[in-house]
Order: sequence, then structure tokens, then C-alpha cells
Amino acid sequence: MSLAALTCAAARTAAVLALGAGLFAAPLRAEIPQESGDLMDAIEVIRASMPLPGSEGFAPPSSLDLSRWRLVCDAFLDERPEAVDSLINLFFPSYEIVTFIDQGLDNREYRLLRETIPPTLAWGTYVRAVDHQRLIAIEVPHGRYETNTPSEGIDVFRRTGALLFEMNGAHRCANSAFTPCDGTSDVCGTGRYHVSDMGHTTQTAFQAMHEEYTKAHPGGYSFSMHGMSQTDCSDIFLSNGTATGSTQMLRDMKDSMNESGDIVVCVAGDGTCGCTLSGTTNVQGRYTNGSPQPCYLPASGNNGRFIHAEQLRRVRDNYAIYSKFIAAINGAIDTVTSIGGHIPPDVALYLSVPRPNPAGSVMQFSLFSRYDQDVTVALYDIFGAKVGTLYRGAVWRGAGLDLKLRPEQFSSGVYFIRATGISASANRKVILVR
Repeated sequence: MSLAALTCAAARTAAVLALGAGLFAAPLRAEIPQESGDLMDAIEVIRASMPLPGSEGFAPPSSLDLSRWRLVCDAFLDERPEAVDSLINLFFPSYEIVTFIDQGLDNREYRLLRETIPPTLAWGTYVRAVDHQRLIAIEVPHGRYETNTPSEGIDVFRRTGALLFEMNGAHRCANSAFTPCDGTSDVCGTGRYHVSDMGHTTQTAFQAMHEEYTKAHPGGYSFSMHGMSQTDCSDIFLSNGTATGSTQMLRDMKDSMNESGDIVVCVAGDGTCGCTLSGTTNVQGRYTNGSPQPCYLPASGNNGRFIHAEQLRRVRDNYAIYSKFIAAINGAIDTVTSIGGHIPPDVALYLSVPRPNPAGSVMQFSLFSRYDQDVTVALYDIFGAKVGTLYRGAVWRGAGLDLKLRPEQFSSGVYFIRATGISASANRKVILVR
């Protein structure tokens, strides 16, 4: 193992030990705060608060910071909001997690991990769908610089049923220090990328979230959303983070959008336009494509899981146009409904989101298993004591089991439904109201 790898491993071990020693000293809440509104509006408020060029408003994280932040990422992606809350209270008190009900579209439920305004770290904003439909991360690395990519990106996120949305926390030119990573650009007037540029710096919370998502879901996709002004690149220019070798999926998406009319789409290497904006130095793309050192080394090829999307302003400004992009994504990427119509492909035992929640009447939910097994479904209070058994018996592969919970049988409060099988378990937090 290299010295750098040993240093990283030691830092992460220190973070875990610190967590074990101090986690329960952090303030704990019985439940995650809930807000409602239009998710697009919430993201726009955050975008408007980002530190501006020359502000030095981005605080580069230390190695220990990143080790601790990866624990936050893992809990966030695993849908363990209470663990996220405890971790950020202990290590990153300027951050908060809330449950957000999106009244702008279908009243869907999300976890919103954000920094309080004005930001002091400017490490970015992250949204996780409680119930996702596709293994997709929508990433906006230049939210303050490239007009309307945040609002378009969050709309693409929710209309594709994506799992994760992440957005940078400061203008890409906020800090004067240059990134150590390779690549040249004059976007900040210096000929170099800066440490506040999330697409070209690896030592960031943004990159850590991307890496943890990629490790957790190696079969998932990441869409990096960008704005451009080069009209010779068509309305949308797609690549897999390499200048050639674009996948058949991208070519199919291109054809789908071009056939819909009022839009022109090219992909890298297809010979139809001379665009060079292929994202070859983008560190998220390099990581996904297997570069051993994304900061310094290009990927030798691509695996089709990273999609770099450059878009003209007319696309980003107009839902009637970028909805064609959404339709192409939904047509190209299957929903995570391979078993029983609900269970994601990388999960052995799955509990659907209980409805309604909170519940004063009958609460309903479903249980799915990847293979035949005996499962116990029980209800636990916040102290970990079992207060009731909801089901004990067989669950057959591919056949969902519909279950009910009647609140009148228990006291009002916060509980956890836990399904335990042979080698896997699944949990859901519920609130019962008498």
C-alpha cells in the first residue's frame, strides 16, 4: 500500500474511533425536522447564497475532515438520516439535514443535506430521494457560474426519479489558490482551475459524495450537468468523459432527442460536430471511469456510467426543451424495479416507505426479498426495545408481502419497523399518533 493510501486509511480509522468515542455526546433529536415547499425554489435560495468570485469563501477540507465526511456520505446514501444528523452535529455543525416534502411536484419526500446561510464551509448541497426510481446521481459542479444548471438539475433529478442530487457550494472562482489537478482553463482569467472548482479538485466533500455513491452503486449512472456558450457544440453535447468511444446509450439518447424536434444533440466522437467539451479532466468522470489518480491521470477508457452534458442557455432556461433530455434519460435507464416492482437491484431485503407517515390510522407498507427466506418484521421503540411483532414467516423471491400497522395498538411516538432475514435486515422509521 502506498504512503498516500496508508495516510488516508489512518485518517479514516481515526475518524471512526472519534465517532465511537464521541457520537453519543452529540445532540440527538427524536426525529428529523420536516419542511415543505417547491424543491426548485429551495435550491435556488441556496444557489443565490454561494460565495462569489474572489471571496475566498470555500474552506478546503483536511484529510480528517474528508474521512469524517465520508461517514456522513455513507449514512446519507444508506437512508440513515438520524445517523447523518448525529454526525453533522458532532463534526460539521454548520450543516443540517431535513426531510423535505416537495409541493412543487407530487409531494414526494426527500432528505436535504445543506449548510446554513451564510455558508462557512461551502461544501455543497445534497438531496436524496427517500424512494428513488433510478440509480442516477445528478451533479451540478458549477452552480453559481453556469446559469440555471441548479434549477434545471434539480428538476431533472426529481422527474427522472434519481437517487442523488449534489450541487457545489461556492462559485468555481471563489478562491485564488489553484487546484493541484491537471487541466487548463481561462474561466477565472488565470489559465488554471481553482480549488473551489468542484469538477477539477479531488479533495472536496463533493468528490467524496460522488465516490461513495459510485462505490455503493457500481451499476448506477452519474450525470454531470454543465452550461456552455459554444454554438458549434449543438444544443446539447454528450460524452462519457472521454473524447471518443461514446456508448450506444448516448447515441440512442441523441437520436431520441433529435427526432423529437426543436433540438440538436451531438455526442463525442460521432463526427457530426467538432465540439471538444468532453469533460476529459473532470475528476468525477475520471473516478467513475477507473482512473487510479483522478487528479492527475486521465481514464484509459470509459465504462458508460458517467455522462457529461454540456448545454446551451436555451436548453437550461426552457422546460419544454430540457424535458426532451429528461425523456431520453427515462427511456435509456431502467427503473430499479427488477423484483416485485420495488426492490433495488443491489438490496437483499427491502421495506417500502410506509404510508401514511405519521399515521393516526392504518399504516401500510410492503416487504420484498431477493431470495426465498424466513423473515421477522417487528416494531421497536427509540430505545431499541421490541414492542410488537408484525409478521413472522416466509417471504418468497419476487413476491411482495403487503403488511399493515395499526397505531391504536401502541402509544404515540417514534418507532422503527425492522425486517430481519437470514443474512440481511431493513429498517424504516415511523411516527404513530393515537
